[in-house]
Amino acid sequence: MKDENGRSRGFGFVCMSERDEANKALMSMNNVVFLGKPLHVALMQPIEDRRQFFQQEHLMNRGIMEVPLTAATFASAALDQRKNMIGERLYPLVNNVESTWAGKITGMLLDAMDDAEQLHLLESPEDLQDKIGEAMKVIDEAMQRK
Repeated sequence: MKDENGRSRGFGFVCMSERDEANKALMSMNNVVFLGKPLHVALMQPIEDRRQFFQQEHLMNRGIMEVPLTAATFASAALDQRKNMIGERLYPLVNNVESTWAGKITGMLLDAMDDAEQLHLLESPEDLQDKIGEAMKVIDEAMQRK
């Protein structure tokens, strides 16, 4: 896209004829550095969802995590960012229940469960409590073996 003076506005749009082509471009081109800047490649999103994603990314870079986690934000994040997004929200919840082992338990949940299960724990205090109990049993058993 160019402005009225013909200068690049720093973004553009591409339409793929096949969904597989779009997915391939997404996987191979996202975060590739081009002319000194990382490319952001994503599927089409409503402007408000994109705005929230970039606001959250900006806040994350500044160490602030107060923006709500939306499906669009989560879906457009890189895999390692997804784990961080969930972990940063999961840790305080685990810490409220089991402060001594909160870091270990959070790590166990992030390693052992897929994204959908982890997101569910953020919304279900009862299921989170059950998983914390299971993790504590594993930790207790490991401590007894030492």
